[in-house]
Amino acid sequence: MPLARLEDAWEGMVRGLGAGGGVEEVDGGRFEEAVEWQLGALKRVMYENLIRTQKLMVRMQAIVDRERELALEERLQREQLLLKDGNVEDAISTQTKTAYPRRHKASA
Repeated sequence: MPLARLEDAWEGMVRGLGAGGGVEEVDGGRFEEAVEWQLGALKRVMYENLIRTQKLMVRMQAIVDRERELALEERLQREQLLLKDGNVEDAISTQTKTAYPRRHKASA
């Protein structure tokens, strides 16, 4: 923007000297106006991308939440089958493993 303002000032000085032979206005506008228009267009595109990204984030989080629900249902079904078969120790072991998942040591 500062460069556009300087260019507009320069164009004004050249016109003021009457040396307008090589100086032409494009669409009657100024450089500053062109830069402002481009910045506005860029902001609109960025805003639209932000909205799209937020919508995608919500959809992806819904998938993660549903996956968690399904994993819990699967674990409960597995435990019920183990208990039904009389395999209480394995059912308790499954509960312990899922309640206290192993933590992996961070590699140094």
